[in-house]
Amino acid sequence: MNFPIGFLVLLLAIQAIAQNICGTQILGAKNQEEARQRALASLSQAINSRISYNSKSEEIIDGVESSQKDTTIQSISSELPNAHNAKYTDGKDKSGYSSKACMSKSDAAKGFAERGRLVADSLDLVSHVLLNTKHPKHKNEAWHKTQMLWNEYTRIQNLLEGWDAKPLASKTETKEKADNDYKNYCKNMKIHWEDTGNQCSNAVFAKLSKKASMEKSACKSGFRFRFSCEEKCESHAFGVECSFEPSLAIENCSKERYSLLAAKPATGYDMHNKNNAMKNLIDSLPKAVFFEQWEKEIREWVPQCAN
Repeated sequence: MNFPIGFLVLLLAIQAIAQNICGTQILGAKNQEEARQRALASLSQAINSRISYNSKSEEIIDGVESSQKDTTIQSISSELPNAHNAKYTDGKDKSGYSSKACMSKSDAAKGFAERGRLVADSLDLVSHVLLNTKHPKHKNEAWHKTQMLWNEYTRIQNLLEGWDAKPLASKTETKEKADNDYKNYCKNMKIHWEDTGNQCSNAVFAKLSKKASMEKSACKSGFRFRFSCEEKCESHAFGVECSFEPSLAIENCSKERYSLLAAKPATGYDMHNKNNAMKNLIDSLPKAVFFEQWEKEIREWVPQCAN
């Protein structure tokens, strides 16, 4: 069947448009350079927004649509490494200068492929740290970074496949090794609590143990929180003041210290009676300011294991 030349030209034009990604039509700019800069920024947003949903979609993203897309997933970059490949449709009317920037999928894929290779290299490096460190905090940090990098790597890989671009080198084996290592780490890791057994220690353990799984036992594997709390009461002209000065050492079972958390003394008062001053101190201790910072720090040391 023979088609008119005009129809074939139109068909090819439609196919070319379908292979392009475009930003928003920019209107009312002061000059053409400003219009193009804003158009390029819109194109960058449109291209990067593709990382956050099904990359196999063939729709062209405009500014209105992309602003309504899921924005909870961090985009790869706000800049285009290959901005010179953008094509512009410029104009001018009574409102000022206008421009619309578009880029072919194949050109857009170049930037993602470049970023993907960097992510893959970083994934190799961070997973190596994960597999070889015994430091609890560093282990958790490496695990968290591994997950973030894997998620970004997967999104880029899916996008490249959706655009029929050359895929990235597989990192499935790297991810599986990291997963198995951290699962074993979680299975065997224990957090031990050692303290002086006084009222202060009991009150602090009761609060912190609700935030992380820890047990009062001798440290044989894993690491330990070694808590100390000096209790002191003094009589003054205005009454009796009792205080706790708490500190928490984070150590391995060989007593190598990783970190030391200190706090300003907590105090309790009573006009006449030491026991009442101590009771007031114990009652107010769970509300002490240092707990917020300590709990935040402890979360960085406790294994982030799935239930």
